[in-house]
Amino acid sequence: MLFAELDNKSLNLRVALLLEKDLNRFFKISVGYERDGNSEPCVGVINAVLNCFPSHYNMWHSYNFTTAQSESHKEGQLIFIVEDSRSNTSLTPINYFHEARINVSVLNNYSINDGKIFFKDVKVSTLNTETVGAKLKEHNLKGTQYKHDVFISYGNKDTIEIDKVIQALIDLNITFVIDAKGLDPGNKFVDKILDLIKSSKEFIVICTPESLTSKWVNFEIGYAKAMGKEIIPVLYKVGKDDLPDYLRELQFVRIENFKECAKKMKVRIND
Repeated sequence: MLFAELDNKSLNLRVALLLEKDLNRFFKISVGYERDGNSEPCVGVINAVLNCFPSHYNMWHSYNFTTAQSESHKEGQLIFIVEDSRSNTSLTPINYFHEARINVSVLNNYSINDGKIFFKDVKVSTLNTETVGAKLKEHNLKGTQYKHDVFISYGNKDTIEIDKVIQALIDLNITFVIDAKGLDPGNKFVDKILDLIKSSKEFIVICTPESLTSKWVNFEIGYAKAMGKEIIPVLYKVGKDDLPDYLRELQFVRIENFKECAKKMKVRIND
C-alpha cells in the first residue's frame, strides 16, 4: 500500500509505504474507564495509557467515547491506535502482539487520582489493512492542517519564563499560540485548547515547579503525545530528575539555551 500526499504550503511530497508484513506491528487498544468527580476533563487518563508503553511505541490517534454520564460520575472508553516501531524481523506476529498485551494489561483494575479514575476491560486487537491504511492517510494529511508552528504550555505564574521563549520565537519568525489567551468568551475551553494543539506543528512545555503540578499542563501534554506532536520540554528551576517519566525520556533544553534550540526548531519546521 502506497500513500503520497502533496503539502501545498511547503511543496513537499510525503510518501508512506505500508507492507502487508508491517500490519503485525499495529494494534488497537481499548480501555474502559469510570470517573468520579465534576465535569472537568479526565486529566491523566491518556498519560496513564501512554506510560504503559516503552518509547519504541508510537501513538497514532486516540478516541474518547462517553457511554454514561451524570454530574458526579462518568463512564467511557478510550481507543488508541498503536504502532511498535521496531522492524526486527526476528520478532514474530505473536511476539509483537504478546508484548503489546503485556504492556497494557497493567491498566486492568488500575486507578489514578486517588481512586477517582478507574480503568477496566482493557483489550488489545490487531488491525486490518483498510483500518491502518485509513489512519496512515489521515496521519499524512495532518501537515496541510497546521495553523501555527508551535503551541506553548505553561503554568499561570510562569510569565517571565514564557516571555523569554516567546522573544526567541519572534526573532526567528516562528508562529506560536499560547494556551488559552485570546479565546472568545463563548468558546468551549477544553475543545478550543485541543483544537489549538492539533493545529500546531510542535509543542513546547515550560517545565517549572508550578507547571509540573498543573493539571491543565499535564492534560495538554497528554493530548500532544496522543497526537504524535514533537514535544520540547524547556526547563527552568527544575532538573531532569524532577520530570515525570513521560517527559524525562524526551530531549529537553534549559531555558538559558532555548535560543539555540529555537534555531534548530526553525529548520525542522521548514523541512
